[in-house]
Amino acid sequence: MSEEYLSRVELMYDYLAFSIRPDGHQPLNNDSDRDDLKPRLLKAANKFNRPDWKWIVTNGKSGALPEIESSITFPWAGIHVMRNGWNRDADWSFFDAGPYGTGHQHRDKLHLSINAFGKDLLVDGGRYTHKDYFNFDPAFWRGYFRSSYSHNVILVDGNGQKEGHVRTDVPLVDNEDYIHTSSYDYAYGSFDDGFEKVDGEAVHSRSVLYIKGKYWVVLDHFKTDRPRKIQALWHYAPDNEVTTDGIEALSTNANEPNLRVVPVGNIPWEVEIIEGQETPVIQGWYSSVFGEKVTNPTMVYSTEIKEP
Repeated sequence: MSEEYLSRVELMYDYLAFSIRPDGHQPLNNDSDRDDLKPRLLKAANKFNRPDWKWIVTNGKSGALPEIESSITFPWAGIHVMRNGWNRDADWSFFDAGPYGTGHQHRDKLHLSINAFGKDLLVDGGRYTHKDYFNFDPAFWRGYFRSSYSHNVILVDGNGQKEGHVRTDVPLVDNEDYIHTSSYDYAYGSFDDGFEKVDGEAVHSRSVLYIKGKYWVVLDHFKTDRPRKIQALWHYAPDNEVTTDGIEALSTNANEPNLRVVPVGNIPWEVEIIEGQETPVIQGWYSSVFGEKVTNPTMVYSTEIKEP
């Protein structure tokens, strides 16, 4: 194999190593499963002489401390991984602000997943099935898991995102589209490719600010040329007990990590917890492994707006 070929393969392993969850599993993104990457990356670390990969996979028990900060952006893919260390209980989040992609795509731009203290809190829905492969209708299982309905994004007039640009011509810009420091991470993205069955202007922009070791601030902006019904979705992991406190959502796991979702501003939200719904559309389901699904509590925040 040529050196050029091998260097490209090494960069592919870089993505696996630097996006990996603290527990060694890969992110749920598009048609991926929650695979355990540790054996694969340890084998690759020996092949490519990468002690930094060993450090990441073993949570610092062997290998060498990576030279880069624990948070990283892949500027062409538009993937932002924000964390506060390499240890097993580190905070970890995955923010997708990149192009649609060339295959196995889900309509999930601006989705955010969060894991902290060794526990999944906010999740991507997964993929579950390939039956009706090209379907995006949330009344079907494949359509639900591929569509915006199973992701932490915004629905517009009850509809999810259309397909976006397959590729980008330019990478994200450091200190403009994203910032990584020792105390915080920041990233911005925008979806302007339109929503199914939605006419006129409808643009969703999202900024994520992670104050390391403390919390995430999500700032959503919606640009429209007419009144809209908006639904903001937050999918908790299936092993979370979730309730509401006014319009705040909170998990109530005994002796385990918890997450509170706190809406701010003057938006008159109505909040509903949906879990295991199958009609009229599917909502509140999660699949970490192909062919398997379980219910998960999903917060649906609804409101009506007349202008941006």
